[in-house]
Order: sequence, then structure tokens, then C-alpha cells
Amino acid sequence: MPANTAPATLHLHIGALETVASLRAPEAEVQRFVLPIGCNTLWSAPGHRGGPSPLELENAIQTVEDQIEGLHHPGFDAVHPDA
Repeated sequence: MPANTAPATLHLHIGALETVASLRAPEAEVQRFVLPIGCNTLWSAPGHRGGPSPLELENAIQTVEDQIEGLHHPGFDAVHPDA
């Protein structure tokens, strides 16, 4: 890596109802992605004993994948420069 090139960084904040990802790339504006998924939206009862079932985990993973895939589609409007 050249001495004047810093690596890009990705910061994730996973909340109860949404996830915010901030992408910082060298010599570029910070991009902020807000996804409508969070700890409380991925399975029906996140506080139940024993944690989520294997099926609930599989469905949560698919939900996250679907949201990330949506970032690649034209017209996605949850990307904002960080202020």
C-alpha cells in the first residue's frame, strides 16, 4: 500500500430498529447507509429464553442480505453524506 493511501473503514451501529453503516474512504465524502433492520426487527421475540431458533436466524440473515442487496439498486435513497 502506498504511504499516502489510508484504508477505507466501515463503522456499523446496530440499533433496535435500524442499522447505520458509515463508510469512510480516503479522499472521499463519508457515506451513510440507513437500513430498516435492527435487533428487534429480525425475529419476533428477541428476548425469549434460549435465543432465536435456527429458522429465525436463517430468516434474519436473509433479511440482512436482502437489505444489503438493495443498496445496489438505482433509486436507493438511504445514502447520505455524513454531516
